[in-house]
Amino acid sequence: MPKRSPDPLNKDEVDGILKMAKKHDDFYYLVLLFLRKSGRRIGEAYKIKVKDIDFKKLTIETVILKRKKKSMRPVKKIMLIDEETAKLLQKHIKKYGLSGDDYVFRLKSYRQIQRMPMIYAKQAGINKNVSLHSFRHYFITQARAEGWNYEDIRRMTGHELLQTIAEYDHSDVLAIEPKVRKFIKGV
Repeated sequence: MPKRSPDPLNKDEVDGILKMAKKHDDFYYLVLLFLRKSGRRIGEAYKIKVKDIDFKKLTIETVILKRKKKSMRPVKKIMLIDEETAKLLQKHIKKYGLSGDDYVFRLKSYRQIQRMPMIYAKQAGINKNVSLHSFRHYFITQARAEGWNYEDIRRMTGHELLQTIAEYDHSDVLAIEPKVRKFIKGV
């Protein structure tokens, strides 16, 4: 049976999940904030080593697995981070004494990390199908709402196909209501 896609989250819901994470565990808060602000998959985040982060340039070199026929090939991509995320990453690295080849997000098991958005969503009173991937959907939807085109979003998130970006975009018609009303009035 195929997995059900996560339900779209709005800003208040994402903020509520992050608030619960911050209240209970700095590590999970960092992971969820990172996913919210990067639009990356948890598998990509899970592969980040301390040496992959350039705090001066505010960049992280990530590895994305690209499908090529029946095999997977790793492709290195640069992603940008903001100062807030960089500071939290530095604090996390210092707190746990991580260096060089240490993985940044491997303090907990992959399965433990996967469960946390659902747990925090319930604590925040959000009754939706929430997963780590919800943050990727949220990132892409927000980028579209800010006027980003699919090609730029594809580059930011590491997607290969533009069609995939459209599937992640949960833009609501109410977000563009003034534009739509002006258009349909003139049609």
